[in-house]
Amino acid sequence: MIHSMTGFGRSQTSFGNKVITVDSRSLNSKYLDVNLRLPHLYREKEVAIRKYLSETLIRGKIDLTVHVQDQATSSYSINQDVINAYYRDIQKLPEELRPDSKELLPALLNLPETVSEAREDLSKEEWQTLWDAIQNSVLALQRYRTDEGKEMNRDFVAKIDQIKNGLAAIREADPARKQNKREKLQQLLDEHLTSEKTDESRLEQEVLFYLEKLDINEEIVRLAGHCSYFREVLEAEEQEKGKKLNFISQEMGREINTIGSKANDATFQKHVVTMKEELEKIKEQTNNIV
Repeated sequence: MIHSMTGFGRSQTSFGNKVITVDSRSLNSKYLDVNLRLPHLYREKEVAIRKYLSETLIRGKIDLTVHVQDQATSSYSINQDVINAYYRDIQKLPEELRPDSKELLPALLNLPETVSEAREDLSKEEWQTLWDAIQNSVLALQRYRTDEGKEMNRDFVAKIDQIKNGLAAIREADPARKQNKREKLQQLLDEHLTSEKTDESRLEQEVLFYLEKLDINEEIVRLAGHCSYFREVLEAEEQEKGKKLNFISQEMGREINTIGSKANDATFQKHVVTMKEELEKIKEQTNNIV
């Protein structure tokens, strides 16, 4: 089963007077890119959280945000000595640069170190509560990824079947194409090569070489093999499949392009165009697979 790279998960819990909400989002990315937004109290656990996300989500642009709403009254203290020092420095400024007296106190309180919140240490119990919330949020994101992956899997199978149908039509029509090419070539030879000095052996070699250049049997076999391998990877147990499926789709594109150029047949071009259209949709979707 494949997993989409896009997803969202939310978990909410409480600890004491705090309501903790964890949001996890995932978007497309060639590599793993983890971005954390944590309250200051939880930043000491950033390494552990990053490690968990990288091992669990594997690939994608991951944004995890922890929001805490503290329903208790915050305890803080005003640093009067710091405010006095700022005030003395302000009084030294020219009068025209000094703030209005009504604006002075709010401006002072916004300056660094004028107000101090009570220091809080992260307890084991609060960390466990947060950790459970993070895991629940990530599990919800993974369910989202899995559900979207199931839809993508069905779509991939349908598109691969379309390519195989086009390939089957080409395989069925190929003998008639070859015979038509031979007849046209023979007609041209009969019309233009009437000289008795013609080297029949050399001419036969050139004709065979020309017909071999138009032969698409190897490309048909390889494309059929790529389609089967694509399906095998879809059903494999491995977690990271996006890059491999993208590579297989590129190989499929090479074979389809070669079939189109070598066949040089108007009937085949309709099937080639259809296969290219389906393959482009496949390539675009593989960029959103873990």
